[in-house]
Amino acid sequence: MRQPDPLSIDPPALARAADGALDTSRELAQAARPLLSTLDIEDGSLSGLAGATAFTGVHEAVLAEGQELVESIVAALEGDADRLYQVAFALHSSDVSAGVRLRGHR
Repeated sequence: MRQPDPLSIDPPALARAADGALDTSRELAQAARPLLSTLDIEDGSLSGLAGATAFTGVHEAVLAEGQELVESIVAALEGDADRLYQVAFALHSSDVSAGVRLRGHR
């Protein structure tokens, strides 16, 4: 039975992936903040309409849920970036240690 090829992970590639996740989280937060703020309904702007109070309440709840969703996605991306950085550092440290051990056995 043929042995599978050894797994090779490039620590700098993982660090670049972490950079990308972190950049994406920042871009999402920066884009969502002004967008969500433009969706506010000014007090009294719908007061002449039947059901305006109910609509305004639902609208505010939906905006709050949207903000929570964006914040949870940003937090998930930041957490993913942190874990990728940790793995990249651990792999790099392991590679350095293995290199030192190999050089010592020559």
